[in-house]
Amino acid sequence: MMLNYLNTMEEQLLAVFLQHSVKFAVVGGHAVLCYSPIERKDGTLRFPVDLDILVDTNHENLIKLSDALAQLCIFIAEEHLEKAYIEDKLPNLVGGYGTQLFRRILGAETEAILGSVSYAHSAVGQVPVICKSLLIEAKRACQRPKDVEDLCALLATCDAA
Repeated sequence: MMLNYLNTMEEQLLAVFLQHSVKFAVVGGHAVLCYSPIERKDGTLRFPVDLDILVDTNHENLIKLSDALAQLCIFIAEEHLEKAYIEDKLPNLVGGYGTQLFRRILGAETEAILGSVSYAHSAVGQVPVICKSLLIEAKRACQRPKDVEDLCALLATCDAA
């Protein structure tokens, strides 16, 4: 399984997360493309708009996350990260990273996701990605047209297997 379609800044971000042993998983469009082709049955292409990352919000992991972000000159102290997650104000990373950090996603428990990740090959090494079964459940829980299309693409790969 490959994690493709990352820009240079997304690769840098994932690399520092791996270097700092941040507990996380890639979710969203990039995860969908680990399990399904970029071209849909109708001939359209599914490009991810941003990089969605689910993070473990325990204090120790937020310290690692803060240190990793600081390496990229994104300075968010762990206490600010904790407060943001408690208040459900999700940090969007600036500076061209186009990344959103989540503490939870619809349709799947954070602990289950982080406890059963799959690993995708990437330019920066093995990256944890939400497992396919939980990604399907998460996409089932969403009602946006993009999520319904993603669900169809994921289920089509199950039928083909």
